[in-house]
Amino acid sequence: MITARQLFRRQRGFALVITLGLVALLLVLVLSLTSLVKVDSTFTQTTLHQSAARQNALLALDIALAQLQKHAGPDARVTATSEFVPGATQLHYTGVWNTANAANPTPVTWLVSGNEGTNPLAVTPGNATNTALLVGPGTVGVTKATDQVSAPLVDIKSDTVPGQPAGTTIGRYAWWVGDQGVKASVALADPTAVVANFNYPPYKTSPELLSRIRQQIGLGAGPSDQLANAIFEPRDTTGSPSNAALATK
Repeated sequence: MITARQLFRRQRGFALVITLGLVALLLVLVLSLTSLVKVDSTFTQTTLHQSAARQNALLALDIALAQLQKHAGPDARVTATSEFVPGATQLHYTGVWNTANAANPTPVTWLVSGNEGTNPLAVTPGNATNTALLVGPGTVGVTKATDQVSAPLVDIKSDTVPGQPAGTTIGRYAWWVGDQGVKASVALADPTAVVANFNYPPYKTSPELLSRIRQQIGLGAGPSDQLANAIFEPRDTTGSPSNAALATK
């Protein structure tokens, strides 16, 4: 027979188990909420960093286009890569030269970040430091170190950013303008000089496509065509004006 004292003790034990269970449930809820808040905070910070990085990249793009227009826009300007520069560690920097001052071999500028200020030659193909890799392994098939491109990082300083003292670095950017003109070889002959050579589909079976062959295939300046007829020689000094004279334009 269960006495009143024994029943009271059993009830106290059951109440203790219930209390411990509720405390454990509350602890799990607190830990879950803490984890949820932490994940949400991390996601928010990541989103902010992504937004800032996107804005920094757009700033770099705007500056690159402005520098390109400023230095290479005039008709008397020409561009070339830095592959011929002695001691160059960056072989794909694009230089801009003023043909109106042909006696001066020094470029007007190198189109790369760090040259936006009052000294347009602060960064050269041989002195770039504190750089960001812009073209590296896995980029359009780049495998050789000499094909990689790094550009100096430029600090973005705060001015009127709330909560940031003036002059605080709040971001960085890097940009570089490439010169792909070297891929248009002046020695490439005109492949459309002999239309009869296009005796394969789709041109063979489509007179309409064949009639527009010159609109579909890249044309080279070419010293000669497929019949060995001279087309263009940039060093030719005959004619008025001569090719040699026009080449500077």
